[in-house]
Amino acid sequence: MFSWSSSNLSLKMKLVFICVLLVTVPVLVIGGFALRGLDAFGDKTVARSSEALEQQALELLETGVERDGNIIQELIGKAEADARKLAGSSSMLNYLKASGGEHEVLNHLAQKEVKGIVEGFVTMCKVQQGVMQTKVASDLLVAQSVLSSRGGLAPQSLSVEWEAVNQFSKEKRSVVLPLLQIGFDPLRPNASFDEPSPVVDDVRKMVGGTCTIFQRMGPEGDMLRVATNVKTGDGARAVSTHIPAVNPDGKLSPVIAAVLLGKDLHGQGLRRGRLVHDGLRPHL
Repeated sequence: MFSWSSSNLSLKMKLVFICVLLVTVPVLVIGGFALRGLDAFGDKTVARSSEALEQQALELLETGVERDGNIIQELIGKAEADARKLAGSSSMLNYLKASGGEHEVLNHLAQKEVKGIVEGFVTMCKVQQGVMQTKVASDLLVAQSVLSSRGGLAPQSLSVEWEAVNQFSKEKRSVVLPLLQIGFDPLRPNASFDEPSPVVDDVRKMVGGTCTIFQRMGPEGDMLRVATNVKTGDGARAVSTHIPAVNPDGKLSPVIAAVLLGKDLHGQGLRRGRLVHDGLRPHL
């Protein structure tokens, strides 16, 4: 147990201890107050710094927004000025007139361009027409040559019954005609491509074109297809159909009229959606 008795401590030690206490206690008290004040000062400083930074950030944002707003306003003003300038320019007026078909110069240029295209198309069609007509004439010569080489075409004393179908009205009627013979090959009804037909199949192999042999059905001049390499929609040969001498409108068929006069006929028409060129050469 601590005691201030003289037996335990000398006077000198007592004085030293008292001095130490007198120095240490004020220092501790002053240091505590100092630390407390420093802590409060730090809190205030941080708070003021945050407020200052926040204020500075707001000012920077306001300045940036104002600057960007000015830039956007300038762009809008420039766009409006350009739009007014374009609206009043001759180019825009010409464009609007051209769009409405009211610009005379552009209309003339467009008409000239279209006319040139149409004229070029017509010229191309005429050239194609000439080429096709030349090929038809050449194919007819090939067919004539093949027919002659096979012994020619001649009627026989025998007769053949055909079920003739009008190519316009689709009306059917039975007709009996003399048997035609090419060399030693008789022309009987043959609707199958599995069985060859003389001349017409030879022409197809040689020139790749269609070929048909017609036989006159009576005094009116109706022509019956007795041999052909033309296919029907179901893939059969288009035999037994006939061209009537009189068309549905009551007029004489130009095809029959030309053949009856012994003339070659070249023409064009539509067959199942295709533009085709046909040729007929009478065999007398």
